Amino acid sequence: MNQSSKKMIWEIGLLPFMWGELPTPTNGPDLPDALPFTLSFDEQTGRIYQVEREEVDEALTVAYEKGSKISGMMDSVGLGRRYAEDFIAYLQRSIGQKRLDGMRVLEIGCGKGYLLFALEQLGASCIGIEPGVHGQDGAKEYGVRIVRDEFPSNQIEGKFDLIILYAVLEHVSQPVEFLAAIKNAMTPDGRIVLSVPDCGPYIRTGDISMLIHEHWSYFTKRTLEAMLLMAGMKSVEITASGFGGSLNATAKIDFNSRTKGMDIPVPIKGLREDFKTFVTKGKESIRRVEAFVKDQRALEQTLAFYVPGRVVNSLTLSGVDLSHCRFVDDNEVLHGRFYPGINISIESRQELLARPTETIIIFSRSFGEKIANEIRPMLPPSVRIVLWNELFG
Repeated sequence: MNQSSKKMIWEIGLLPFMWGELPTPTNGPDLPDALPFTLSFDEQTGRIYQVEREEVDEALTVAYEKGSKISGMMDSVGLGRRYAEDFIAYLQRSIGQKRLDGMRVLEIGCGKGYLLFALEQLGASCIGIEPGVHGQDGAKEYGVRIVRDEFPSNQIEGKFDLIILYAVLEHVSQPVEFLAAIKNAMTPDGRIVLSVPDCGPYIRTGDISMLIHEHWSYFTKRTLEAMLLMAGMKSVEITASGFGGSLNATAKIDFNSRTKGMDIPVPIKGLREDFKTFVTKGKESIRRVEAFVKDQRALEQTLAFYVPGRVVNSLTLSGVDLSHCRFVDDNEVLHGRFYPGINISIESRQELLARPTETIIIFSRSFGEKIANEIRPMLPPSVRIVLWNELFG
């Protein structure tokens, strides 16, 4: 970790450029399979962030126009429906009412627009903004208005009682300035409701699976609160989501603050140590993954990575031979698909049970033990199952 000029930097190296499920093990001619990734620490808010690079910006512009589909997008079915229901329940609790009659709602980064559709059923008047082509497909599917553009946009007029940022703020390279600009679109009594991934558990354990080029910021509860205060918000309330491992937050405009609230002090000493811990543990986790894969190969043992999205960063950085490895996931959307730069097709649980490997390592802190208990009775006794915490402690 470079600490020259008191700026903390981790030059991680090349990470896979992931933007959606791939039918082949490459992003194709218009997007790279891997790009450099550098982490740093914001001395004002304690936020861990990805350092901007022109080549990353250019790739993200292409990916967003193509319709980036990183998992977590709301939809009318499957996991997308569960994300939506959880967030709607939170929104209703935060505003203290079930119905949204008469409320004017703007969702920035609305994806396919399912949330807009659901909120209109509750009485709201909604409009969304989404740069990806999938927004226009969703507008037709759900019968909602979605502007294909980025915020702020001259196609969006007037003030809004409610502005929603669901899985958006982490995609913004300058979040304080972005939040400050949003205030201009809010009514005096309006509020912002948002959701971001809760990176606290990842940071504490050095879990580098949280790192993707689409995400510029890696928020904890403390750094998200600091960001909102510095952007000139008040009445900030942050809670853990009921589903999906996110932080949900609501806030109102603080008319007594300066434009960006940059004079608000944030105690960051402990947060600085969090960054150092993440770097130290992150490097160690890469070494452990590399050693584990090499050991299995030396023993001529086949190895399955269950929930492989959590390990592709470490595998790419380690550069180990994966010819004895397989990928398995319970998400049907991923079956038969690939991660960029890795020629291993993702299989279903049924395929693994029909043709088991000699070792299975489950890369899920939350559901690892549950998955292990479900598959163990259907596997030969000789199959070894390793849980995430057994590898990383």
